[in-house]
Amino acid sequence: MIAPNVVEQLMKACQRGVAGKGPAIEAANNLLAECYGLLGKLSAENEALRKIISESATACGAAVSVECSIEFMSMLPAEIGSVVEGMRKDAERYRWLCEAFGVTKLPCAVERILAGDVYVADGKSGVDGAIDAAMTKEAQP
Repeated sequence: MIAPNVVEQLMKACQRGVAGKGPAIEAANNLLAECYGLLGKLSAENEALRKIISESATACGAAVSVECSIEFMSMLPAEIGSVVEGMRKDAERYRWLCEAFGVTKLPCAVERILAGDVYVADGKSGVDGAIDAAMTKEAQP
């Protein structure tokens, strides 16, 4: 990320209207001023994109500052994909439970687990493992 003071220094060096140094220098200054204008637009766009990336990652459960490096931000798609895949798998388990137990039996089964009437080893990972095994068994011909 380019430091704001570097951009400001470049802007000052590229000001239009430096008189008395000849047409070639004035033309070069005008070109530099145009470049400076484009740099300003690109810098603003960069900041807007960083904010979008940061807010998108935060919405997926990752705390990402707008000051993070591009290298760090480049890892976010895979990280967000991993989070989404976990959520997708949890949704599949939930749908499977609803279909397997029906509307009337599912609350009873969950209540028994929550009440401690049914022992589930390793908490959520144990429940997930048991559901995954049942889903796999059901899917086999």
